[in-house]
Amino acid sequence: MNNVAVGLPLEFLASEQADFGGAVWQAYGIAPRFLLSPGNGWKVVYLKVRNAAGESAAIADMINVQQTAAGVGAFAAGATVSCSAGAYHRLAVGLDGTVHVLCWYGTPGANGFQLALHRSTDKGMTFGSAVPIPGSKDVTNGFDMSIDGTGVIHVAWSDNAAQSEAYYSRSLDGGSTWTAPLRIRSGSLWGGYEARTGWGGGPHVVSNGNGVVYVAFPANTYGSGGSRIGPAIWLAKSTNGGVTFGPEFPLYQPTADSGVELKRLRVFGGEFRAFYWRSFNGHPGAYFLRGTAGNLGNLPVNISPTVADYYAEDLAVSSGGATIRAVVREVGNDSALYAVQSEDSGASWGPRVLVDESNALIDLGRLEIDARGALHYAVRDTTISRLMYTYSTDGAQTFSLPVSAISPARVGAIGSAIDAARSLLYVSTDVADGQIAVARGSIAPDFTAPTVTIAFPTSQPAITTGAQRITLSGIASDASSVSQVRWSNSLGGSGVAVGTTEWWATDLALQPGANVITITALDPSGNSGIDTLTVTYAPETTPPAITITLPTVASTFTTTASSIVLGGVASDNVGVSEIRWASQFGPWGTAAGTTSWTTPAIPLQTGANQITSRPSTWPATPKWTSSP
Repeated sequence: MNNVAVGLPLEFLASEQADFGGAVWQAYGIAPRFLLSPGNGWKVVYLKVRNAAGESAAIADMINVQQTAAGVGAFAAGATVSCSAGAYHRLAVGLDGTVHVLCWYGTPGANGFQLALHRSTDKGMTFGSAVPIPGSKDVTNGFDMSIDGTGVIHVAWSDNAAQSEAYYSRSLDGGSTWTAPLRIRSGSLWGGYEARTGWGGGPHVVSNGNGVVYVAFPANTYGSGGSRIGPAIWLAKSTNGGVTFGPEFPLYQPTADSGVELKRLRVFGGEFRAFYWRSFNGHPGAYFLRGTAGNLGNLPVNISPTVADYYAEDLAVSSGGATIRAVVREVGNDSALYAVQSEDSGASWGPRVLVDESNALIDLGRLEIDARGALHYAVRDTTISRLMYTYSTDGAQTFSLPVSAISPARVGAIGSAIDAARSLLYVSTDVADGQIAVARGSIAPDFTAPTVTIAFPTSQPAITTGAQRITLSGIASDASSVSQVRWSNSLGGSGVAVGTTEWWATDLALQPGANVITITALDPSGNSGIDTLTVTYAPETTPPAITITLPTVASTFTTTASSIVLGGVASDNVGVSEIRWASQFGPWGTAAGTTSWTTPAIPLQTGANQITSRPSTWPATPKWTSSP
C-alpha cells in the first residue's frame, strides 16, 4: 500500500472493515502489504499507523480487483504428507495425473535418512503409503525428482558419507519399483573433485523422455597438487535413459569463487538449461547456460538486471523452448523480486520487471509456465506465514496481486508442478517439521479468442475512397474481457484504438492503392481476434458534375415568390459526398441527397439573387454551379 506518513510510524493496521475488526498491528514499512479478500470487484481498504506517541486517524482508498481466469483465483487444500523430518521435499505430477511427493523416510542412520515416494491418485486430496527407494541412504544434503514425457520417474540424491557422492535411480512403473542406485562418478578431472552436493544446492535431474538424462551437482575442484581451485557445477549425461552415464564435465571453468549454487535445471530437446548464481569477490550474479554434455551452446550469460548483486531463484521454459522466464532476487533487499525474460532461447535477456518489493515476499520461489506461456509463481511470505501465489499473462510485464495458497505455513521449502494438460497447478510447502501440505488450483486456461467487427464506415469487406485519411469504428467482445484493440495498415502504420468493447481508430493515413486495415482485439490471456477492411485509396483529381433541374434547367428564372427550392442531379467518378448551396445575400446550407438533391426553401431578395450549388467528393473536389 503506497502511502505518505510523517512522525516515524512504527506499526500499521489495515482492514477492509471501517472498524478494523480482527485486524492486527504489524511492523510498518515504506509500502506495507495487505492481503485482500478473495474475489473480483471494488474493495475498500482502511489504514492507520502508530508510534509511541499515539496512532493516526484512519484513511481509506478503493481498488478494483479484476483477476482473470488465466491464473489460479483460489487453491483447494489437499492432504498433508508425513515425512520423517525436515522441510526439504520435491513435488511432481505424472502423465496420468498422479501427484508425487519425495521426502526423507524412516529412522535416520549414522549419516542420514532414506528416501521415499508418496503418491496421490485423486489430485492431491489423499496420499497412499510411502514407497521407499531401495539403496538410498545417508541422505541429508539434497535430492531431486523429475518425471519425463514417457512417465519415467528420475531421482538423484547425495549421501553424507565419505566424499558425498551423487546417486541416480529411476522407476519405469510409476514409482512401485526402482533400479539399483547408480553412482555418478568417473576418473579424475583437473586433478579430482569431491561432490559435497549439499553445499551448492544439491543434485538436479531432468530428462527429455527420448533417452537423454542430465544429472547436475556442485563440486569442489582440486589441482594436481591438491590445492583447491574453486567450486564448480558438474554435469553428467546419459543417452540411454539413465542406464549408464558418460563422464562428468563442469558447466564453467572453476576459479577461486566464494560461492555457487545451481537453482534450476531444465531440458528442451537434447539441450539442458541451467540457472545458477556464482559469486566473485563477494558479489553474486545470476547466470544462464545451455548446451549438451561437452558442448556448451553459449558462454554463461549474466542475466542480472543491473549493476546490483542478484541471486538466481528459478527458471521456466515454454513448451516451444525459445521463451524462457527467470526470477532473481536483489541482494541486500531480500523482498525485491524481479522477473527477467528471453525470447531467443537465452541468447539475450530483456530488462527486469518487478514482481514484488514488499517487506514480506522473499526467496524460496518456484516458477512454472503453462500451455499459453502464462507464468505461475509461488513464493513464501514470512510476515503472515503463508505460501503466496501470483501470475503473469503478459510475458512477465505485470503480475497479479498475490493470493494465499497454503496458510498457515512454515515455508522452509516450496514445491510446484503443473499437470500434463497444463490446467492444474500444484504447490506444496512444510507446515511443521516433516509435514508437507499440498494444495491444488485450476489454471482454467482461456483459449477462446475475442470477436471484433468493423461497423463504420462500412460493414462490407472493402471500400474505395478518394480521401487520404479514414476513421474506423466498431465493437468487440470476449468471454472474459477485451483488454485492448489495435489497428495496423498493410501499407504502413499501426496503433491502439480508443475503447475496447466499443472502439474508434481515428484519422488513419492511407497510401495510394489497396490499404488492408486489420483490427485486432486482445483478451487478458493473450488470445486475439481480427477483422479486416480493404480500403482502396484513389486520389481524386476530377471535379464532379452538377446540374440544376428545378425549377428550371435555364441559367435564369423569374419568380414573384419570397423563396425558392432548387433541385438537381450530380455525379462523380469516385462518389458525391454532399451538395452545398449558398446565396449571395448570406443564407447557406447543405442540400438533401447527393446524386439527386433538393435544397430547402431559400429566402429571396427583390432583384437578382445569385444562388450557387457545389458538390463535394471524397475528399472534397468541388465544382460550383450558379443560378442567378
